[in-house]
Amino acid sequence: MARSIARHCEADVWDMWTTAPHPALQPYITLYCGYDERVAAGRRMQVPHPDVVLVIGLGPRLRVVDPRRPADATIERLAFAAGVHDAYVFTESTVPTRGLQVNLTPIGAHLLFGVPMDALANRVVDLDDLFGADALRLIGRLCEARTWSQRFDILDEALLGRVLAARAPNPLVVRAAHVLRATRGAASIARLARDLECSQRHLIATFREHVGVTPKTYARIVRFDHAAAHRLTELLPRVITVDAWSSPEMEWIQSTLRTWRRSRAKSVREAIR
Repeated sequence: MARSIARHCEADVWDMWTTAPHPALQPYITLYCGYDERVAAGRRMQVPHPDVVLVIGLGPRLRVVDPRRPADATIERLAFAAGVHDAYVFTESTVPTRGLQVNLTPIGAHLLFGVPMDALANRVVDLDDLFGADALRLIGRLCEARTWSQRFDILDEALLGRVLAARAPNPLVVRAAHVLRATRGAASIARLARDLECSQRHLIATFREHVGVTPKTYARIVRFDHAAAHRLTELLPRVITVDAWSSPEMEWIQSTLRTWRRSRAKSVREAIR
């Protein structure tokens, strides 16, 4: 497939290549990129956002540190998927890394991985646990490819085969997720259930299976993502370096995360009542 590839770079720090996936994959993918670091990134905070992230490393491994799962902090990962998270995590690397990243909508991830998405929510899972032996074959082919165009073609082939072989996505969840993202998380869940002509209980259970979290939690993640993206458009991508905590922008991030945690605690209390 003929493709256009855009290169983004920061001199002597990193290079990134972005492109569009195969047309049949485009409804399910929000980012398709390759990256090549010149210096080690150290520790980075990854804030909550509405996508499922697939990372396929082409060299050194990295760690994903979730403060809620300290036992996993020492695991070094080459290729993995991170489900929808409702809190921040850190990625750590001590040497420059190189690889590909695909941001998938939860519905796209459900088609690709073929597992209930609540099994991936707030978790990081190695790709071979999802793809089986195909994971190592895919990594090998990507490492052998000489150009980013070839790597994207290989990735297209691997993802497209699995998505086309999957069952059609649940139309109720497709519509619900679209409404929540289109309204930036402002839609009423009760009204959404009425519009979809189903009970809230059914909507919540079906949505959690196909997205990973409840509609209410997903709406909060979408609102947070929009607020963070709006504030940080001119500052940073979604990756935030911890070295910058002293800046006013990072103070805003800390404040926003504190508000997020209070919101989560409140929702838990409401659910218990």
